[in-house]
Amino acid sequence: MTCRILPLVIAFALLWAPTSSAQITEEVSDITGEYRVAFEEMNDLWIDTYAGDYGAYMARYTSNPTTDRERWSLVFYGFTSSTTSMASASEVRVNIDNQGIRPLTVETRTRDLDGEIMEIVETHYSESVFARIANADDVQVLIGEETFRLPDREDMRLIVQAVGNAPSPTASNDGGR
Repeated sequence: MTCRILPLVIAFALLWAPTSSAQITEEVSDITGEYRVAFEEMNDLWIDTYAGDYGAYMARYTSNPTTDRERWSLVFYGFTSSTTSMASASEVRVNIDNQGIRPLTVETRTRDLDGEIMEIVETHYSESVFARIANADDVQVLIGEETFRLPDREDMRLIVQAVGNAPSPTASNDGGR
């Protein structure tokens, strides 16, 4: 039993910051110029149905000035001893106050953590859908056959606010004139 729990403890230690220091981080890559806004810690998913042990998610925004591509993302993590339908899900549906929305793109992968499996589903949305998810009363996510709820979503609201207050990464390069 200890051997099964240790990888999860290690994963949580690597992925979580202490709750008391939870905040939004903003950074610009020196190499790519990509602007990124993310919450420092993972958030619990409330599990309606999941064949694994635990679920969490992270919200983030990225903008690349060389490609003019913005990404409003939710990344879902499932921790399990054997793969579930989440590991290969091509279908993801988000019910925002009982209205179904599909992400623009879905990317899935898994990572082995000393015999345990971390299932990762990265989803991307338009800014308006991301904001609707952030401000909704109820959000349910269906990933394959697995069903989760996103509680509070304060992290998403803080990201929307931070990006709205940030200078445009594609602003004119005229020296501010």
